[in-house]
Amino acid sequence: LNMRPIIITKEIPCSDSKSGKKRVINRQETTLALEKERIITEEFQKWIWQDEDRKRRLEKIYDETYGSEVVRHYDGSFLSFPEMSKNEKLFAYQKNAVARIIFSPNTLLAHEVGSGKTFVMIAAGMEMRRIGISKKNMYVVPNNIIGQWKDIFKRLYPDANLLCVEPSHFRPDKREKVIETIKNSDYDAVIIAYSCFGMIPISKQYRIDSITQEIAELNKLIEENLLVDKLKSDINKLSEELDELIHSDDDLDGRTCFDDLGINTLFVDEAHNYKNLKIETKIRNVSGISTSGSVKCKDMHEKVRIVQKQNDGRGAVFATGTPISNSLTDVYVMQKYLQFGELALLGLKNFDSWVGMFAEKESQVEVCVDTNRFDFKTKFSKFHNLAELSCLLASIADFHSLDKQNEIPDFSGYNDDVSQKTKELKDYLQDISNRADIVH
Repeated sequence: LNMRPIIITKEIPCSDSKSGKKRVINRQETTLALEKERIITEEFQKWIWQDEDRKRRLEKIYDETYGSEVVRHYDGSFLSFPEMSKNEKLFAYQKNAVARIIFSPNTLLAHEVGSGKTFVMIAAGMEMRRIGISKKNMYVVPNNIIGQWKDIFKRLYPDANLLCVEPSHFRPDKREKVIETIKNSDYDAVIIAYSCFGMIPISKQYRIDSITQEIAELNKLIEENLLVDKLKSDINKLSEELDELIHSDDDLDGRTCFDDLGINTLFVDEAHNYKNLKIETKIRNVSGISTSGSVKCKDMHEKVRIVQKQNDGRGAVFATGTPISNSLTDVYVMQKYLQFGELALLGLKNFDSWVGMFAEKESQVEVCVDTNRFDFKTKFSKFHNLAELSCLLASIADFHSLDKQNEIPDFSGYNDDVSQKTKELKDYLQDISNRADIVH
């Protein structure tokens, strides 16, 4: 019920421990417990639908909460792009994507690599600026393609007034002046490198206000008698963080911070680089969940939230050819960036609630990296309510796959050649196994 994986341990002697003992997984008992968990789950699923009144009540709640969304389709054929170079034309799917960005609060541009996401973002930003939806656009791009972005921008819009911020322009002695320029100037677009973007500070006051608001929201949940003990623990941690922040000595006084820039739309290229966002969860030891996250992803999330708060919930466009690469949690991370409000309305803002809705963890026995033994791995291997998840994701995501190239020859298959394990290989694998045990 609390989403934690079931693991039974036992105590064994250990010369490396101060107590002379250590706890290890009891594989036999854990296997039996997991089988019992499976049986209990199956029995509950049978029982829940046996009462007709309960069945109707649950179906009504579900349909009204999660089954009331209709996927919206965008038609960009009406767009004429009067300021764009007459030598350039967008494909129909690119115009549709621009229309989505214009009419949607936030967008995940999940077009396949090579399909022209850069063109879409540039055209969308310039069109929103032309019609007054977004006066200040910032494009956050990898350090090594700043020049490429500038060339493409000028190819599409030769008269565009651009500010390109590269690491060489953002040395400590120039940084404050550049940030002031972004704040006070009226550029068609600010193209900024990842590393420079991460160096723009967020004001101390914004952080204080953000934590204070989060504490207020948690107190409201406590008043509703929801997860009281867990929430009190969270509030204590946030209160300590707030107290530390209030009494900290920072050197931001008089400096321009990100929340002072007035950015209306933040375009993030290669957004998969910001997937390592910290996930708050009670679930432990499950592959694909990052409970620590990275500093740069936390910084990006805070800045996205700043733009959204300052622009009535809109203002973020993420572009990536690989929106889901490692695990289903990639979907949750993208939704946390771009559908924060929608998840809150559906009661899915918390990861444990989200994963309980769409996924099911399963503990399986897998061959260890040393190939000499087995270990228990818990993964999200079963998924449900995918129609509802797809519909929810489709309200922000614009997907496009390239047509397969005819020039690629058909694969004619292969044959497996199996060779016997040599003594040298056997000894080498045993050495890896011993080293793995030491690491554990």
